[in-house]
Amino acid sequence: MVKKGGEGICERVKRMPVLHNDMWRKEFIGREKMSIVTINGIAYTAVPGTKIGELPAVRQLMSMPCGGHGRCGKCRVRVRGEVSAPSETERRLLAPEEMAGAVRLACCAAVEGDCTVEWDVAAPGQIRVAGDMPDILLKPAFGRYGAAFDIGTTTLAARLYDARGRLLAEDSRLNPQSGWGADVISRIEASLGGAAEKIVEAVCGALDAMLLELSARAGISGEEIDAMAVTGNTVMLYLLTGTSAEPLSHAPFMVDRLFGETVYAGELGLAVPRQDAEIYLAPCVSAFVGADLVTALLACGIGKTGAAQLLVDIGTNGEMALWREGKLYCCSTAAAAASGRKMAES
Repeated sequence: MVKKGGEGICERVKRMPVLHNDMWRKEFIGREKMSIVTINGIAYTAVPGTKIGELPAVRQLMSMPCGGHGRCGKCRVRVRGEVSAPSETERRLLAPEEMAGAVRLACCAAVEGDCTVEWDVAAPGQIRVAGDMPDILLKPAFGRYGAAFDIGTTTLAARLYDARGRLLAEDSRLNPQSGWGADVISRIEASLGGAAEKIVEAVCGALDAMLLELSARAGISGEEIDAMAVTGNTVMLYLLTGTSAEPLSHAPFMVDRLFGETVYAGELGLAVPRQDAEIYLAPCVSAFVGADLVTALLACGIGKTGAAQLLVDIGTNGEMALWREGKLYCCSTAAAAASGRKMAES
């Protein structure tokens, strides 16, 4: 239903305070069959039948290593109110005392009416951003301020520079895409399963928030940032740009986009910088040797001497590059804790 001015009832409900009186419920909730889900003290609306783990507020705040497939049991929450009965998966993964204490799995429990969801949000860890950079010849592709981003599978890191190459600010945080899985395979599956747009919105929202933080620390306006450089593994760049990850989901993993291209902020969906700000997406090598390794090779200056040299990037996705006798050899592997068993068996 749409009211005058084109605004729907759902949109009005989302921005209204939660009023628990019968008149409000009849006018706004009953007609749209919406439920109130209070998540860690903040009220949201939800359509009955929605899994708790599918709610945007939960996706953005909770890490779901298996992507919500009911395999890892890590998405434990405390639930009170109208929700679905415990599933067989929950009975298998949760201890009897947890079940008795209203503990549920967010990926299994579905909203059936008004309910309250709580969990202990882990304190943010320390993400190292600082590092050594070689002496480079400055040829900035921006007029006033430029930002550099590294979109990792688990973490995001950013720096802000002025046209003279001075570091003005830096920021880091967890990648909100973790709500669709801890590894790239789970996120590829989620993207192909219909979550592609939500994944783009999540990472672009995080980049916008980081740009605001960087500009605030530097004492400038976000609109003064007129260029950005973005690196990351191939999957992260596919998901950032909304490119179909279908070629990355099966052998022979023949990618149809290796980037090394410039797009505009408005085209990408960013809101903070000028919409005509140029964003350079660093080039990838293949499906699983990405731009993050390419830019790491550039930064460390490998290959400038005759000696054999090895670069190792141990992240959620591990990559190695060996320079020997004028040739560069690259490989990659899953290196996250979630993949530890597979690595041990290989």
